Amino acid sequence: METLEYSYAGFLPGILFRNNEPMVLKGTGQPLFHSFKLELDTFHWHCELNDKIVFFTDGLYELLQNDSSYLGYDDVANEIKKIKWFEFIMNH
Repeated sequence: METLEYSYAGFLPGILFRNNEPMVLKGTGQPLFHSFKLELDTFHWHCELNDKIVFFTDGLYELLQNDSSYLGYDDVANEIKKIKWFEFIMNH
């Protein structure tokens, strides 16, 4: 088993897909240039064979829907699962 070591610098958490089910990569971090002293925490995730991780900009969450609501974290994960290339990636 491999361990992923990562930090966040203001971005929202990535999504890890294990067995085609979305899981949140835990952790938070202060935005870059928030202060003159950048302090990042280090997080660890124990990866399993065939785990897939998707990182994306926070703008994806901010997509305005027809009902004037924003696309949320769960909706992002579900929409990613609908993308044709995602099925290909999950099976290879």
